Amino acid sequence: MMKRMSAVLIMVSFCAVTAKSDMLNPVEQTRSVFCEASACSAYEPSESETAFLEAPDFELFDADISTSAHSGSGCGDAQAIQYSDLSAEQITALGRAFAEASGTGNWGMGSAEAESVVDIVFWLEDAATLALTGTLSKWGSPTFLGMDVELTVVGSDPFFLLDISSAPTTLDESWMLERGLYRFQARTEASAHWSETPDEEWAEFDLQLSVVPEPGTLAILLLGGLAARPRSIRGARSRH
Repeated sequence: MMKRMSAVLIMVSFCAVTAKSDMLNPVEQTRSVFCEASACSAYEPSESETAFLEAPDFELFDADISTSAHSGSGCGDAQAIQYSDLSAEQITALGRAFAEASGTGNWGMGSAEAESVVDIVFWLEDAATLALTGTLSKWGSPTFLGMDVELTVVGSDPFFLLDISSAPTTLDESWMLERGLYRFQARTEASAHWSETPDEEWAEFDLQLSVVPEPGTLAILLLGGLAARPRSIRGARSRH
Protein backbone atom coordinates (compact mmCIF):
# COMPACT_ATOMS: atom_id res chain seq x y z
CA MET A 1 0.00 0.00 0.00
CA MET A 2 2.82 2.37 0.92
CA LYS A 3 4.61 1.62 -2.33
CA ARG A 4 1.46 2.40 -4.31
CA MET A 5 0.90 5.67 -2.41
CA SER A 6 4.53 6.68 -2.97
CA ALA A 7 4.24 6.01 -6.69
CA VAL A 8 1.03 8.05 -6.93
CA LEU A 9 2.50 11.03 -5.05
CA ILE A 10 5.69 10.99 -7.08
CA MET A 11 3.68 10.84 -10.33
CA VAL A 12 1.45 13.73 -9.20
CA SER A 13 4.55 15.72 -8.26
CA PHE A 14 6.05 15.08 -11.69
CA CYS A 15 2.83 16.12 -13.45
CA ALA A 16 2.61 19.30 -11.37
CA VAL A 17 6.17 20.29 -12.22
CA THR A 18 5.70 19.41 -15.91
CA ALA A 19 2.51 21.50 -16.10
CA LYS A 20 4.28 24.49 -14.56
CA SER A 21 7.30 24.15 -16.82
CA ASP A 22 5.17 24.90 -19.89
CA MET A 23 3.61 28.10 -18.57
CA LEU A 24 5.50 30.72 -20.63
CA ASN A 25 5.26 30.39 -24.40
CA PRO A 26 6.91 33.23 -26.35
CA VAL A 27 4.95 34.38 -29.39
CA GLU A 28 7.04 37.26 -30.72
CA GLN A 29 10.36 38.80 -29.82
CA THR A 30 12.24 41.92 -30.93
CA ARG A 31 15.68 42.74 -29.59
CA SER A 32 17.85 45.53 -30.89
CA VAL A 33 20.93 47.60 -30.17
CA PHE A 34 21.75 51.03 -31.59
CA CYS A 35 24.85 53.23 -31.44
CA GLU A 36 25.67 56.65 -32.83
CA ALA A 37 28.83 58.72 -32.41
CA SER A 38 29.85 62.03 -33.91
CA ALA A 39 32.74 64.46 -33.67
CA CYS A 40 33.57 67.85 -35.13
CA SER A 41 36.56 70.17 -35.20
CA ALA A 42 37.27 73.69 -36.33
CA TYR A 43 40.09 72.46 -38.57
CA GLU A 44 39.02 69.03 -39.80
CA PRO A 45 35.88 67.61 -41.45
CA SER A 46 33.14 66.41 -39.13
CA GLU A 47 32.82 62.65 -38.65
CA SER A 48 29.80 60.50 -37.75
CA GLU A 49 29.18 56.77 -37.42
CA THR A 50 25.98 54.83 -36.76
CA ALA A 51 25.37 51.12 -36.12
CA PHE A 52 22.14 49.16 -35.62
CA LEU A 53 21.48 45.47 -35.12
CA GLU A 54 18.18 43.61 -34.71
CA ALA A 55 17.81 39.91 -33.95
CA PRO A 56 15.39 37.49 -35.64
CA ASP A 57 12.64 36.03 -33.50
CA PHE A 58 13.60 33.35 -30.97
CA GLU A 59 17.24 33.06 -31.93
CA LEU A 60 19.69 33.34 -29.04
CA PHE A 61 20.96 36.89 -29.35
CA ASP A 62 24.18 38.05 -27.77
CA ALA A 63 24.98 41.36 -29.45
CA ASP A 64 27.85 43.73 -28.81
CA ILE A 65 28.29 46.66 -31.21
CA SER A 66 30.21 49.92 -30.99
CA THR A 67 30.85 53.08 -32.98
CA SER A 68 33.57 55.68 -32.76
CA ALA A 69 34.12 59.08 -34.39
CA HIS A 70 37.16 61.36 -34.17
CA SER A 71 37.80 64.77 -35.65
CA GLY A 72 40.74 66.83 -34.50
CA SER A 73 40.41 67.15 -30.73
CA GLY A 74 36.78 65.97 -30.57
CA CYS A 75 35.68 62.37 -30.22
CA GLY A 76 32.61 60.28 -29.44
CA ASP A 77 32.39 56.58 -28.53
CA ALA A 78 29.25 54.48 -28.06
CA GLN A 79 28.64 50.82 -27.27
CA ALA A 80 25.48 48.74 -26.77
CA ILE A 81 25.11 45.18 -25.51
CA GLN A 82 21.95 43.08 -25.41
CA TYR A 83 21.33 39.50 -24.38
CA SER A 84 18.10 37.61 -23.82
CA ASP A 85 17.19 34.01 -23.13
CA LEU A 86 13.76 32.35 -23.18
CA SER A 87 12.53 29.21 -21.50
CA ALA A 88 9.12 27.86 -20.57
CA GLU A 89 9.71 29.02 -16.96
CA GLN A 90 11.70 32.26 -17.23
CA ILE A 91 12.60 35.17 -19.48
CA THR A 92 16.03 36.70 -18.91
CA ALA A 93 16.99 40.07 -20.39
CA LEU A 94 20.23 42.03 -20.11
CA GLY A 95 20.84 45.36 -21.82
CA ARG A 96 23.69 47.83 -21.49
CA ALA A 97 24.34 51.20 -23.12
CA PHE A 98 27.61 53.15 -22.91
CA ALA A 99 28.41 56.62 -24.27
CA GLU A 100 31.48 58.83 -24.00
CA ALA A 101 32.27 62.25 -25.48
CA SER A 102 35.24 64.60 -25.17
CA GLY A 103 36.76 67.69 -26.70
CA THR A 104 39.33 70.41 -26.13
CA GLY A 105 38.47 74.08 -25.76
CA ASN A 106 36.54 75.46 -28.71
CA TRP A 107 38.50 73.39 -31.22
CA GLY A 108 36.70 70.09 -31.05
CA MET A 109 33.69 68.37 -29.52
CA GLY A 110 31.97 65.01 -29.63
CA SER A 111 28.69 63.30 -28.80
CA ALA A 112 27.49 59.72 -28.48
CA GLU A 113 24.24 57.82 -27.91
CA ALA A 114 23.54 54.14 -27.29
CA GLU A 115 20.35 52.18 -26.77
CA SER A 116 19.47 48.56 -25.92
CA VAL A 117 15.90 47.22 -26.19
CA VAL A 118 14.12 43.93 -25.53
CA ASP A 119 10.43 43.47 -26.44
CA ILE A 120 8.81 40.04 -25.92
CA VAL A 121 5.19 38.96 -26.38
CA PHE A 122 4.35 35.72 -24.57
CA TRP A 123 1.34 33.53 -23.86
CA LEU A 124 0.62 32.59 -20.24
CA GLU A 125 -0.96 29.14 -20.43
CA ASP A 126 -2.84 29.31 -17.12
CA ALA A 127 -3.44 31.65 -14.21
CA ALA A 128 -0.19 31.99 -12.27
CA THR A 129 1.97 34.30 -10.19
CA LEU A 130 4.69 36.04 -12.20
CA ALA A 131 7.70 37.59 -10.48
CA LEU A 132 9.91 40.34 -11.92
CA THR A 133 13.31 40.58 -10.25
CA GLY A 134 16.61 42.20 -11.11
CA THR A 135 18.45 45.51 -11.12
CA LEU A 136 18.64 48.76 -13.06
CA SER A 137 22.05 50.41 -12.77
CA LYS A 138 23.70 53.56 -14.09
CA TRP A 139 26.83 55.60 -13.73
CA GLY A 140 27.67 58.95 -15.20
CA SER A 141 26.46 62.42 -15.90
CA PRO A 142 23.04 64.13 -15.75
CA THR A 143 22.63 63.69 -19.53
CA PHE A 144 21.43 60.13 -18.83
CA LEU A 145 18.28 59.59 -20.90
CA GLY A 146 16.66 56.91 -18.77
CA MET A 147 15.46 53.34 -18.49
CA ASP A 148 11.95 51.97 -18.61
CA VAL A 149 10.34 48.59 -17.97
CA GLU A 150 6.74 47.70 -18.89
CA LEU A 151 4.42 44.73 -18.44
CA THR A 152 1.20 44.88 -20.40
CA VAL A 153 -1.84 42.76 -21.15
CA VAL A 154 -1.80 42.91 -24.95
CA GLY A 155 -4.47 45.36 -26.06
CA SER A 156 -4.59 47.17 -22.69
CA ASP A 157 -2.62 49.79 -20.78
CA PRO A 158 0.48 48.63 -18.85
CA PHE A 159 -0.29 47.23 -15.39
CA PHE A 160 3.36 47.81 -14.45
CA LEU A 161 5.35 50.80 -15.72
CA LEU A 162 8.71 51.92 -14.35
CA ASP A 163 10.43 54.91 -15.94
CA ILE A 164 13.47 56.11 -14.02
CA SER A 165 16.11 58.76 -14.46
CA SER A 166 18.20 57.61 -11.52
CA ALA A 167 19.64 54.26 -10.46
CA PRO A 168 20.50 51.78 -9.04
CA THR A 169 17.03 50.34 -8.53
CA THR A 170 16.29 46.81 -7.37
CA LEU A 171 13.10 45.16 -8.61
CA ASP A 172 11.18 42.52 -6.67
CA GLU A 173 7.59 42.61 -7.92
CA SER A 174 4.95 39.91 -8.39
CA TRP A 175 1.42 39.67 -9.76
CA MET A 176 -1.29 37.03 -9.91
CA LEU A 177 -2.21 37.00 -13.60
CA GLU A 178 -4.95 35.31 -15.59
CA ARG A 179 -4.35 33.15 -18.63
CA GLY A 180 -3.70 35.40 -21.63
CA LEU A 181 -1.31 37.26 -23.92
CA TYR A 182 1.25 39.59 -22.32
CA ARG A 183 4.06 41.89 -23.39
CA PHE A 184 7.37 42.47 -21.58
CA GLN A 185 9.51 45.46 -22.60
CA ALA A 186 12.77 46.84 -21.24
CA ARG A 187 14.90 49.66 -22.62
CA THR A 188 18.00 51.49 -21.54
CA GLU A 189 19.60 54.50 -23.20
CA ALA A 190 22.72 56.55 -22.53
CA SER A 191 23.79 59.85 -24.03
CA ALA A 192 27.00 61.86 -23.72
CA HIS A 193 27.78 65.34 -25.07
CA TRP A 194 30.97 67.29 -24.65
CA SER A 195 30.51 70.51 -22.70
CA GLU A 196 33.92 71.80 -21.63
CA THR A 197 34.59 68.61 -19.64
CA PRO A 198 34.59 64.98 -20.79
CA ASP A 199 31.22 63.25 -20.45
CA GLU A 200 30.85 59.51 -19.83
CA GLU A 201 27.83 57.38 -19.00
CA TRP A 202 26.57 53.80 -18.93
CA ALA A 203 23.21 52.33 -18.03
CA GLU A 204 22.19 48.68 -17.63
CA PHE A 205 19.18 46.47 -16.90
CA ASP A 206 19.49 42.85 -15.75
CA LEU A 207 16.00 41.36 -15.35
CA GLN A 208 14.30 37.99 -14.86
CA LEU A 209 10.58 37.36 -15.37
CA SER A 210 9.60 33.96 -14.00
CA VAL A 211 6.67 31.79 -12.91
CA VAL A 212 6.42 31.38 -9.12
CA PRO A 213 5.56 27.81 -8.00
CA GLU A 214 2.23 27.64 -6.19
CA PRO A 215 2.21 26.55 -2.52
CA GLY A 216 0.14 23.49 -3.45
CA THR A 217 2.78 22.37 -5.95
CA LEU A 218 5.52 22.70 -3.33
CA ALA A 219 3.45 20.72 -0.83
CA ILE A 220 2.92 17.92 -3.36
CA LEU A 221 6.64 17.80 -4.08
CA LEU A 222 7.39 17.60 -0.37
CA LEU A 223 4.87 14.81 0.17
CA GLY A 224 6.28 12.90 -2.75
CA GLY A 225 9.76 13.15 -1.26
CA LEU A 226 8.59 12.07 2.20
CA ALA A 227 6.66 9.13 0.76
CA ALA A 228 9.71 7.93 -1.15
CA ARG A 229 12.01 8.28 1.84
CA PRO A 230 10.74 5.34 4.02
CA ARG A 231 11.30 2.96 1.10
CA SER A 232 14.92 4.03 0.74
CA ILE A 233 15.45 3.74 4.51
CA ARG A 234 13.92 0.26 4.62
CA GLY A 235 15.99 -0.75 1.62
CA ALA A 236 19.17 0.44 3.30
CA ARG A 237 18.29 -1.43 6.52
CA SER A 238 17.47 -4.65 4.67
CA ARG A 239 20.90 -4.58 2.99
CA HIS A 240 22.54 -4.45 6.42
